[in-house]
This record gives sequence, structure tokens and C-alpha cells, in this order.
Amino acid sequence: MEQRLSISEITPLTTEWTCKVQPVDKFRPRDSRDQRVHFQTIIVQDVNEEQVCVILYGDDIRRCDNLFELFETYLISTAKETPLPPPSRLSTISFVDVAQQPSGVEFDLLAVVANCGPTQYTADQSKRFQEAIVMDKMKKPLFFTIWEDLASNEGAELLRQVRQLQEYPIILAKRIVTRLATRYNSTILINPLYVQATELRKWINENKQMLIEYTVKSSTESASSLNLVAVDDEILTVSAIATQTSTAATFYVEGEISLPEHFQRFYLLGCSECNHVVRSKIKREIQCINCRLPRMLIPKCHFEVEITDETDTTTATVSEGLGERILSMTAEQIYDITTVKNELLPVAHINQLLADKLFRIQLQRSSSRTPDKNAGSLVLLSYTEKPTMFLPEESTSVSGAKRIREDESILVTDAKATKKRKSEPSTLPKPQ
Repeated sequence: MEQRLSISEITPLTTEWTCKVQPVDKFRPRDSRDQRVHFQTIIVQDVNEEQVCVILYGDDIRRCDNLFELFETYLISTAKETPLPPPSRLSTISFVDVAQQPSGVEFDLLAVVANCGPTQYTADQSKRFQEAIVMDKMKKPLFFTIWEDLASNEGAELLRQVRQLQEYPIILAKRIVTRLATRYNSTILINPLYVQATELRKWINENKQMLIEYTVKSSTESASSLNLVAVDDEILTVSAIATQTSTAATFYVEGEISLPEHFQRFYLLGCSECNHVVRSKIKREIQCINCRLPRMLIPKCHFEVEITDETDTTTATVSEGLGERILSMTAEQIYDITTVKNELLPVAHINQLLADKLFRIQLQRSSSRTPDKNAGSLVLLSYTEKPTMFLPEESTSVSGAKRIREDESILVTDAKATKKRKSEPSTLPKPQ
């Protein structure tokens, strides 16, 4: 006689059973590491929210393409049943805990998409990605980078909903990593039918006008880039950064960005699978102690910048995509110049390009150590150039002309004039 059982009650010896389930996660079909097996993984749960993986192989993937739709209710016997209630079992982390996650560790995040940009390509045109700004009920915005197929599929739908429909979708981003980026095994569920998402939808409806205004404010003249701005627009001076001791909070300053005079390698090497940083200067194969597999080391952009305003100068670390953007080169190009060719990066030229530009900069204190920094050091999370306006070159009066000549090196902005940058050396000596 057929038995109605829960997932935990079913064993390899159980016969003639029926289980009522709903899919809560569905991976894209993929090949095994040796390319011999094509498979798809689907995670389902029962009324007790106990979960199990369903694996489809080969032609079964295509035959079952219309089955296992997310959050639908299924019986193995295909009997008509009352649908299960919306699930509530989630293991997401809060926005304030994102920065405290160890490098390479995967986690899930439930968030509102406040803005979304189009698909872009890396500098070497090898990978496609998409930038989005996500937010929680505390109105804390964070950059979220969507890579490869997810950018072309789920990312395109997010862009349509935000920019065309002025809707603000909720996403459940699963198996993402710090710096808020997807990986090869990540999934993005749009408007998932979880109890927590229903509560977040109520918050969206209550704050719709704020979100519309934020979308406009965080959009730039360039359609391909976004501007990560604070909702409350609170700006600190550099000298006031010392008062910000929490590793959970982010804060904003306005100032100039430059590369410091001391020698830097401008990259770290990490595991190609989990990004675990290894103390090595050259690329080679290692036995990663984090993912416990033989992996090749790959370079990741990582260096220090100086941030200066009229009150003080401080140092912050910048990594990966943001660092590549400042240097206008990829991590592989940095490694090739500094290690393979044993040459110096054009620091003076980069500083010339950054000179006399005012940036809005988002900072946070690091909650973990890196090979060159202790916990609590400043990390640059985002930066956006602010529009500027120069004083006129001519004046109708002698006194006015004199005043302009005296102040001609001062840049006028909506903030106070930043102090003049110290001269930069043309080259940097390598350490002995």
C-alpha cells in the first residue's frame, strides 16, 4: 500500500511511497569535471521544510524541463493536492554581516534591487558582467556584480523590471561571495515566494517614492555605470574617519584619490576556485588548504590608495574590479608588467590622470586580516567622480584679475576646495 511520507522517513529500503514537495532552488544544467556526465541539480523540500537534492541526467533534463518549477507543489504520484504554504526556511545573512564573511565562503542574501545597469565586458573582453545596487530595509545600498550567464538571463530581467517597469524586484542570491558577486554555481531567484520576501515587498510598497528617487540619483550620464550613493547623503571629513570604529557600518567621504609613493606589487595571488589568498609572488599550481584541491594561483588586483581632503590624508585598500578601474588595466596585465617583465607600473602617469578630480568615496573598516593589513584597516568599496567647474580665465576688472591669478589652481566644486597634491615621483624604486 502506498505511504505518504516526509523526506526524512524515506530510506533506500522504503517502497511504494509518496512525498509532497516543492522545488526551492534549481541549478542550470552543467557537465561534470571530466566532461563525461551532463546533469542538473534541483533542491526540493517537504511540508516540514526538510530538503533533498534531485539529480537529473542526460535526456531526462530536457524531458523534465516543464517540471520542477520553483515553489510549485509536486507529488511523485502526480495526484491533485492542496499547495504547500510559502516556505520560510532561509539561511540568508544580513547586510551588516556581509563584510565579515571570510574570503571565498559562500552565503545567501535576500535583497531589493534598487538599480541595475546593462551587461558589460571586462577590459580583455573575456567575461561579461552586470552591476546592480541592492538594498535592505535599513536602506543600506551595496554593489552586486552578476557574472556570465546570470547576467545575460536573470540580469536582463532585473534591468527590464527596474528601468522599464519602475518595479523593484526582490532577489534571493544563493551561493555568492564577499564583495557581493556571483560564482559559477550561484543562482538568482527573482521575487521568490518566501515569507520573508512577502514582508520585504510590503516595505517596498511603503518606500516606493524613495526607491524611485534613489534610482535616479544612483544613475550616471554613462548608461554602463552606477553611482553607489548613501540614502541619507551624510558625508564625513577624512579627519573624522577615526570616529568610525565599527566594521559593519559604511561611510562616505569626498576627496582626491592618488597612489602613495611607497613601493607596491599591486596584486595578490589566490586560488582560482575559492579565491583563498596565498603568500606567493609567482603563479603556480598549489594544493589549496581551503577547497582541498589542486588549483592554479591567479592574480587579484590589490593595492593602497591615499584619500585627501582639506582636513587630512588617509590610506585605504582597493581590490579587484575597483582597483583595475583605477589603474585602467586587468590583474593579469599588472602581473605581466610587474613580475613577468619586471617593470614598474606608470604610477606618475596614473596620478596625473587622477589629479584635480574630486571623488565621492565609500569606505568601511575591514573585519578580517589580509597578508598586508590588519583587521580594522580601511577598505574602499566604491568611488564616483563628482562634476567640477573651473573659475573663468578673464575678468573685467584689475582687482578681479589679480584675485583670479592668485586662486587659479583652486578647483571649485559643491564641496570645499581640496588641498593641492604633493608632487609625484616619475618612477618608484623597488625594495632592495
